[in-house]
Amino acid sequence: MKHVFKTFVFLLFISSSLAAQGTIILINGTSSAGKSSISRALQKALGESSWEIIDGDYLSENPELATTMRELILRFIETKLKIQLSPEEKQKIMSEDLFELDNEGFGLPAEKHEKLQAYMEDQAGPQIYKQAIRMSNAGRNVIVPSVFEKNMKDELDAFSAHDNVLMVLVFCSLTKIPQRISYRNEAALRPGATAEEKDDIRPVSGVLRQFSGFYPAGNRIDMPVLEELTL
Repeated sequence: MKHVFKTFVFLLFISSSLAAQGTIILINGTSSAGKSSISRALQKALGESSWEIIDGDYLSENPELATTMRELILRFIETKLKIQLSPEEKQKIMSEDLFELDNEGFGLPAEKHEKLQAYMEDQAGPQIYKQAIRMSNAGRNVIVPSVFEKNMKDELDAFSAHDNVLMVLVFCSLTKIPQRISYRNEAALRPGATAEEKDDIRPVSGVLRQFSGFYPAGNRIDMPVLEELTL
């Protein structure tokens, strides 16, 4: 483990111990840069009982937040996609695994399913960020791995208003990102892969396009950079 990571962990431990309000660490970076891995390493180093990782997994596993997402999906299908669902179809969305339902296309035509997927992605981020702020206000320390791009002014402003928040930019070299994506996609395609893994297939081209403009936009003076850490 590199010295810079140990120093970073020590400073976070001191700051979070002194703060009455919980600390929020925003782990920023392109898709597949290693945000989740670094989040887990930070949580372990800082004390798993004292820090919570708020991400897509948390959103699906938290009963209250999962219910909110399911209700949003139902409303979008019926009001925006103009599809009237039967009571059985509504019950299926409210009770069955969302990853499985998404892999099945929610029983929608391909074009409408794509619109629903885009909506779900748009809604997931704000739900995660609101939960992170709520938990921090209640005194909990949280780690939020997410892709914060320059067009997310409202989200960044919400965190900026918080008393104890730190955004960290994770940099993964352009030569390593395709390797990480390939490994992840292979896991998603193997026999016995979970619904969540199958839902996590990522196109290399999309991430590379994201990389080209992301770091200059996100690398702010107040954002320390963790580069090629050995965790």
